[in-house]
Amino acid sequence: MNKALKYFLIAVATLFILAKGLEWWLEYTFESTINSNPDRAYNITYDDFDLHTFFKGITLYEVLIEPLKTDSGTTILGKVDYATISGLVWVDFLVNKSLHIDEISFIKPVFEVTIGTSKSNKTGENSIQNLFQDILTRGDLTNFRIENGSIVLKDHTSKATFGNFSKINVSALNLKTDSVQLKHIIPFKMDDLTFQ
Repeated sequence: MNKALKYFLIAVATLFILAKGLEWWLEYTFESTINSNPDRAYNITYDDFDLHTFFKGITLYEVLIEPLKTDSGTTILGKVDYATISGLVWVDFLVNKSLHIDEISFIKPVFEVTIGTSKSNKTGENSIQNLFQDILTRGDLTNFRIENGSIVLKDHTSKATFGNFSKINVSALNLKTDSVQLKHIIPFKMDDLTFQ
């Protein structure tokens, strides 16, 4: 075997092993980073982490958004087929463990809203906004999209479904996550909001 070919194959194998090791480390670090705030209301987990070629983005498969506290009030459980993350600033993530992201898209999410028994719970009025506020403030995010989403309304006591909204598409552009405005489903100041 030619010496140059042998060195080339060793270099390619080394790069492949390093890339795979970096992907495994990123997968572990990413989940712990997005769930690092001890005051968060929801935990985000996923079954699979796919790093795009040349680190152009991330796809998370079978994403589960679970409330950390379940009481007699309104709770929301989110299930997302997959979420795409593009424009992640890798240097900030690797060095500072901070998230600076251009866009997150939830593809085919289902939000199960369980209406609680507590009549005095005022947080139920803004539960969807609170969910999005909790998720979107985990990093510096510019754009957020929901494609083909659904909301299922359930009764806390009987667990029966009494409402369903489907084919929901939301596009929130140029978010200002430091400026909360509860009049929108995405509770932040933004340049453009499209809701279908």
